Amino acid sequence: MSKYLNYFWIIAIGLILSWEAMAQPFTVVAIDFIDDQSQMVEVDISNLKTQRNSILNTGDLIEDTELLKKENPQFSEVVPKISPLVEDNMIRIVFEMQRRWKIGMVRIDAGEMEELPLNLRDRLSTFKGALFKARNIERDKKMLSDEFINMGYPQVKITSDITETRRKRTVDVTFKVNFGSKRILINDIRIHGNKGMRESQILDVLKTQKRSFFLASRPTFKLFSLDEDIKTIEDFYRDNGYLLAKASYKYKIKNQRYIEIDITVEEGEQTIVRGMGIYGNTLFSDQDLAKLFKFGEKPGYSDKNIRTGMQKLREAYGEVGHSLVQVLASLDNTEGIVYVTVDEGKKQFIDNIVLEGQFKMKKETILLDVGLKEGQMVNTKEIEKTLKKMKETGYYSDVQIDYRPNSETTGDIIIMVAQAGNQMIRFGAGMGTESGLAGEIGYNNNNLFNTGKKINFSAMKSMEMARIGLMYQDPHLFGSDLEMRTELSGSQADKHDYEEYRAKLQAVIEKKITEHMKLGIGMRLEFVSYDDLSDLMQVEDYDASGNGVIVGMIGTLLYSTTTLDSANDVKDGVKIKLAMLPSMANGDAYVKVFSSFMAAHSFATNENGVSHTIKGRVTLGHATAKAPFYERFQAGGPGTLRGFEENSIKGPNGKPANTVVSTNVEYAFPLWKNKLKGVVFLEAATMGDSSGFSDIRAVGGLGLRANMAGTFLNGVLEAGVAVPFKRQNGDQLKPFYFIFGDYDPAYDL
Repeated sequence: MSKYLNYFWIIAIGLILSWEAMAQPFTVVAIDFIDDQSQMVEVDISNLKTQRNSILNTGDLIEDTELLKKENPQFSEVVPKISPLVEDNMIRIVFEMQRRWKIGMVRIDAGEMEELPLNLRDRLSTFKGALFKARNIERDKKMLSDEFINMGYPQVKITSDITETRRKRTVDVTFKVNFGSKRILINDIRIHGNKGMRESQILDVLKTQKRSFFLASRPTFKLFSLDEDIKTIEDFYRDNGYLLAKASYKYKIKNQRYIEIDITVEEGEQTIVRGMGIYGNTLFSDQDLAKLFKFGEKPGYSDKNIRTGMQKLREAYGEVGHSLVQVLASLDNTEGIVYVTVDEGKKQFIDNIVLEGQFKMKKETILLDVGLKEGQMVNTKEIEKTLKKMKETGYYSDVQIDYRPNSETTGDIIIMVAQAGNQMIRFGAGMGTESGLAGEIGYNNNNLFNTGKKINFSAMKSMEMARIGLMYQDPHLFGSDLEMRTELSGSQADKHDYEEYRAKLQAVIEKKITEHMKLGIGMRLEFVSYDDLSDLMQVEDYDASGNGVIVGMIGTLLYSTTTLDSANDVKDGVKIKLAMLPSMANGDAYVKVFSSFMAAHSFATNENGVSHTIKGRVTLGHATAKAPFYERFQAGGPGTLRGFEENSIKGPNGKPANTVVSTNVEYAFPLWKNKLKGVVFLEAATMGDSSGFSDIRAVGGLGLRANMAGTFLNGVLEAGVAVPFKRQNGDQLKPFYFIFGDYDPAYDL
């Protein structure tokens, strides 16, 4: 193929030169031969038709090229290049001779850099066993240079070293990386020429960031990110009516280490929207549709407002059955009028619901999570709800929903699913300074026998506690939208003032009443055995047998709007949990109530999708006076107060308390990709009974939170240190803590 391409270029150049030389022919004044290392090659030209001081003939040149390849088999390619000289009608011919070398070893010598970027070697055109080609070397040097510049080394230089080996016609290739300086860090970013938009607004849309309160160190400079930012700035201006805005940048490197970036904006005139014209609509008024585009809020024209408005218009029509609506929008720049044309189409109805894809579950089971019915009007909002619900089940690795028209008014809903692997075995281990080694093992099956039901088994053991549990969950009880959760567990715990053994059976039926709220009702039966009571605990009149039976009801409310970042950590939202347990034990009736209120807000998100989040929590628990001591509250440990021994904090009288209040404020920030976050926190707790509340205890601490999703642990693991700054005499401290999983304090008090 390369042979014919070479001939094509020879003929093409010859035709051009012949056209130019109709009046006077071209004279060849020089013929040179160079190899792929730009070294001169000695070649006998006596047999060539093309000679020095001869007239150029393209036919002769083609024959000479073939002859050179035959007489010089050590070269795999011979390519003639014709260059005009300054003198009129004078040319030079250079034959580029590509040696017939095979590539042995290929190395990238990056000096002290221990790990190269993933798949960097795989992207090289030069690889072991291939024919050596100089143009591939140059292409690879350009690729490596671009990659290292993007990694924050704008002064990088890439050179190549070609070494002949002892094997015949084999060379080793080494790409040497000269970074030119250490990784360049961003010292400052300045914006010039902006009048219509504030500097802070422009900086907020950039990927390239300078050091701020939320960035622990100076960010690394990446040239490609800055190139993308220039387009982002122009798009940002266009979204605010500056349709002709242009941006450019210059940068200066100081001390081979820090960079200062100056971005200049030419804003141009702002296009103002003075009105809207809407045509083709019959279902909605012009005023209602115009509000969707929000041009009344900001007078400047915005491509973003156009896109958002058109999407909201489609959604409005889709919710009333016109799912095939067509919308066009245009701007009259001279008058400042936005024209919107609507083709409403006809109302659509569902013929069939068709399941496609890879799945083992029964279709009837899958359809339990589909909130759509045959014969129903096509409602795009209900389709979105169904899509979200199906993704949240965890049964599928992918879910897509489409509408396929069959006629002008009917069509099929196509649901394409790929069933996920639903079984997982997990392990966890940790070491406490006083509790010693702790371990956990569990088994999850989120789709038991492909029925959509879930089962979870877990076992945990430490020096202070042992627990084993089995949970069964049916998300569609008897084919309804009711969810049933049944738990059977047994535990043994050192409560400091006594040893407790507890067996528990609990069943709760829940119903989702809104998108964010769920109500539940259930029952519980627990058998409690206690031993080794302290002298203080024995003062009260307890059942001498050391046994108790708890029978009671459960009422729950859950409200949650939380979202997660890419590190599987809470990013934004509110979560409220309430539980009321009217119960009876040892012939006495009592009520136990506990609740948890959590709010989170993200102030910034890095390029890996990991957020800087401030989160606060208040946990409240209360048991009425007749509650037995083993149903009252103790604090200490994760969930109430880190830095203290588990359950070591009692009420004012030194016994388990009727009331507990604990608070927590934390700041979580990214450290490494989407795998590791840092945590800074403050916690406080107090216990109360009929005599009042005990003194407040408070701690501050630091921790590391690891995202183990996708590993055999499949959860969040956190470890750190908590230091009490408000404590009482005799408190039992435990400075180091370890948490595995999503710890839920309200249900473990």
